[in-house]
Amino acid sequence: MKSLIRAFVLMTGLLAAVPVALAQDGGPRSTGQPLPRFVSLGAGVVNMRTGPGEQHPVLWVYRRDGLPVKVIGEFYQWRKVVDHEGAVGWIKSNLLSNRRKLMVVGSGLVDIKRNAAIEGRIVARAEPGVIGDLETCDAAWCLIELEAAEGWIPRSSVWGLLEGEQIN
Repeated sequence: MKSLIRAFVLMTGLLAAVPVALAQDGGPRSTGQPLPRFVSLGAGVVNMRTGPGEQHPVLWVYRRDGLPVKVIGEFYQWRKVVDHEGAVGWIKSNLLSNRRKLMVVGSGLVDIKRNAAIEGRIVARAEPGVIGDLETCDAAWCLIELEAAEGWIPRSSVWGLLEGEQIN
């Protein structure tokens, strides 16, 4: 009887692991959207959890609507994400938005230019942590809209894009 129970527990554990693997690989429980991809937080308060479900402990509480995060996995209505500091966890999909945002990164102020050129006129300066709307992005420059200004920022100064990704 013990061996039968042990076999049942083993089989149940194996079956429980299958949907997660399928979902993260774009299986039947995924949205069919590419992985990885960037989205943004769509609420003022968002919990990142250790696993895909409200029974899992909260790792982080985000209080930055619009913060970009990278989706790296899916399981039903949950998305496995990575934030700009490398924290990995699960967020419920209804707390995420498909609005593309960028976060300014680096160690000091970054010049926002009138046009996509190093010698372009500076229209504003942004400090690390500032979040803006992504308008367009090529291999070197991104057009970003901030609350107080719109302009071009070096791609190397933002987080929220996949390597080589271009947005028109």
